[in-house]
Amino acid sequence: MVVQAIFNSLTLGMTYVLISCGLSLVFGVSLLINWPHGSLYMLGAYGTYYLCAELGINYFVALLISTSFVGGIGMLIEKVVNYPLGNKGLLRIMGASLGAMWFIEGIALVIFGEEDKKVTTVFDGRIDILGAVVPVDRAVVIIVACLIMLALYYVLQRTKLGKSIRAVAQDRIYAELQGISEKRSRLLSMGIGCGLAALAGGLLAPIYYVNPFMGIMPLLKAIIVVTVGGMGSISGSVIAGLALGFVEGFGYAYLGTWTTVIVFGLLIFTLIIKPQGFFGRLSIE
Repeated sequence: MVVQAIFNSLTLGMTYVLISCGLSLVFGVSLLINWPHGSLYMLGAYGTYYLCAELGINYFVALLISTSFVGGIGMLIEKVVNYPLGNKGLLRIMGASLGAMWFIEGIALVIFGEEDKKVTTVFDGRIDILGAVVPVDRAVVIIVACLIMLALYYVLQRTKLGKSIRAVAQDRIYAELQGISEKRSRLLSMGIGCGLAALAGGLLAPIYYVNPFMGIMPLLKAIIVVTVGGMGSISGSVIAGLALGFVEGFGYAYLGTWTTVIVFGLLIFTLIIKPQGFFGRLSIE
């Protein structure tokens, strides 16, 4: 039972890490909450479903295409909605961002309908570990998510692109004086962040059902993670995402529906004692 809960927790936790790190990355650079983030997670799942189930494309190729496409949509949202309204007031840009979220959900509802869909898993079989039965597709989610996070760390810490994004997040005025384009950094961070959300949706498409409203709860969980971890902190999102996964994994195994009460109670407690989050810096660490 314990081993089973650990693997369930890791699956949930790494999914939350992918979604919330994307959201935190966007906030760290643009200082805006990307409200369509959950909708783009949903598009990633639908893209993977359509390419695999309808066109018969290899799952990993479909995952790559879907992630890239949704990342491009995120960059389009940044270029058309976020950046032009950046100096027009918080309420205006929040309204436009929420409008983009509902627009994407409406388009998905018209195109795909209300019926649940599911990608047929390409990873059949189960692994027996200390008496626990772990589906192979869940193990794949954990492994791929870990590899993606290592790649993200390398890009942000070791490449010129990542250093320019971090510079804008830390001090946009000084970064501009050094010749780093804030507009370009915001565009790239939006593409990477939304791509991570789409990747999470595609990874979970063979495990859960896909529908136009599936992005609402992941968006809410991502906001909880970045709030607890610290808005704009990638390391904080990783730790808080894994922590939330373990709280839910063990909570649902032993406490049932009380887990939801505990999660939101921890959120309220964090906001009271540490309003900026436990790793609260408006920068990408």
